[in-house]
Amino acid sequence: MTYQTLYRKYRSNDLSELVGQSHIIQTLNNALAHDRLCHAYIFSGPRGTGKTSTARILAKMVNKTTDNVNDCQICQKIAKGLCVDVIEIDAASHTGVDHMRQLTEQVQFLPVEAKYKVFIIDEVHMLSTGAFNALLKTLEEPPKNVLFILATTELNKIPATIQSRSQTLHFRLLDADQIKSHVSTVCEKESFSIEPAALNRLVQVANGGMRDALSLLDQLMSISSSTHISLSDITELLGSLDESEMLNFLSQCFDFQPQAYHLLKDYMDQGMDVFQLYDDLVSYLHRELLVNDSHSFSISNAQLSIWLHWFCDQITYLKNTPTPGIAAQVALYSKIHAKAVIQEPVIISPVSNPRPERTVVQKEPPPQPIPESKSSPQSESEAPINSEKSPVQSSVSLPKQSSDSKAVCARVLATLANEFQVLKPVLSKATLLENDNTLCLVLEETYQFFQKKLNEEKFKVRFLELYNDLSTQTVSKWLVTSDVNQIYQTEKVNEIEVSNSPSTSIQSKTINQIIEMFEAQVIK
Repeated sequence: MTYQTLYRKYRSNDLSELVGQSHIIQTLNNALAHDRLCHAYIFSGPRGTGKTSTARILAKMVNKTTDNVNDCQICQKIAKGLCVDVIEIDAASHTGVDHMRQLTEQVQFLPVEAKYKVFIIDEVHMLSTGAFNALLKTLEEPPKNVLFILATTELNKIPATIQSRSQTLHFRLLDADQIKSHVSTVCEKESFSIEPAALNRLVQVANGGMRDALSLLDQLMSISSSTHISLSDITELLGSLDESEMLNFLSQCFDFQPQAYHLLKDYMDQGMDVFQLYDDLVSYLHRELLVNDSHSFSISNAQLSIWLHWFCDQITYLKNTPTPGIAAQVALYSKIHAKAVIQEPVIISPVSNPRPERTVVQKEPPPQPIPESKSSPQSESEAPINSEKSPVQSSVSLPKQSSDSKAVCARVLATLANEFQVLKPVLSKATLLENDNTLCLVLEETYQFFQKKLNEEKFKVRFLELYNDLSTQTVSKWLVTSDVNQIYQTEKVNEIEVSNSPSTSIQSKTINQIIEMFEAQVIK
């Protein structure tokens, strides 16, 4: 006799044996007790939560001939898949309209040996539009003694016309205690023992799915050299890190130590799956942040949540790369190297020109205009050249910022250009700067139509959190523009810069124009 897997061997026979899903059990029991059974049900929910098992149980309940399903011959045939009146269809391999027409033809025939003819269509969301239309006609005018059960993991893909003619029952993920209790019971029946740490890890990997939990338990029993399952068994099977290794790796990351990406490279060289690793890290950080009262790291909860968000983003990003392992190493190297660059001391060259002193121009009655010089034509060309921009030029130039801020902005742009691949051409041509508690993204005029897109909340939050993570200062405002002058619109124009270099006719004319425009007065 061939071996029967655990999830099939310990499949529930009736509603009383169904683990969890108490709201489903109560709904179906009430419908059966009060003869209010619907002609079509949609069982929706995550994989491994009992949808197909419940469908078979319902097929038994409507066709049983005795109170106990174990004594009912029809129920036993249904459990073995031998009842001709219970038809199970995999919609993933029967997507066409022809398959559905064959099914609707079978609907017209009366049951052969059971009271009800039951059609269980698994993964029904995979049907084509034509197949759904063929099914719709049958659901609109269902024959007597016919029951449809449509199981799906993606309810949103089922047309509203189908949903409106069916009763939808939503299956939920099982909680940890329910899975632990059932797995422990199965281990006891199979004469196996499992240590608490291994059981906790198994439940964590199952992620609310009973079938996944039993499948993993089946593998552990196969590789175990004894009848005892330890934490090392499950760690070896999954190819993941134990808690001490995970703690060490995360500590290196949080301290921005180069050892972190060296460790990651070692894990990849050992054949570890980067998605399994990052899933484990996310789960571990989630427990540390939200479940435990105090975490094991020296950083704040805010910084821990930033790293948690970063690892989640990396999982999404790596799914779209041809070489996830290499991409993960490069991304971690960039994040750690960016912090190292920011922490390096800034060296100012001694030959750099100091910024000219600021002279405030107050709003007072303007003086008489200074006449233009009528000196020889050479006077204009002989005027000393000022290395600083003129006031008019300064009004449309980018604000000056420290070298630290420039380095942070450059790192932020480079990182997010890699995260948002679609916007990479836009961000690679953009300028990011910090000005008066505002993070300003200045786009080239060619890409100004991306301004609305980059003003979306997800981009704002990501830019601000990454900048605040890398920088020693904090910004809270966000501005996207292709017009540099917009950066200054929130500031009052109450002062201007005036060069201290000798006056010339051109400078005098420019100053007079500014004085006249702002009704200002030069303070000497």
